[in-house]
Amino acid sequence: MTDNEVKHNVTKHGQPKALYMLFMVEMWERFNYYGMRALLSLFMISTVIGFTKATSSKIYGMFTALVYLTPILGGYLADRYIGKRHSITIGAILMAMG
Repeated sequence: MTDNEVKHNVTKHGQPKALYMLFMVEMWERFNYYGMRALLSLFMISTVIGFTKATSSKIYGMFTALVYLTPILGGYLADRYIGKRHSITIGAILMAMG
């Protein structure tokens, strides 16, 4: 990559242009996660699913634990086998799938 190409991909603040897209994706991902998390237990307890409060709490706890533990496995796989670019693409596809 030449100096001219590097300067073209950098904003006036010195950051890569793609970084702003990454910030926006992460912002909306967090917005959806916390919004869904707030309603998850209520949905499980409602008449639609009908779980007890104890069962709902267990599922909620397992979900929250997995949310914070799976990045460790994902980071290991990305660093060891997949690589940066492919892991970002795979992660984006998995998030889009839900």
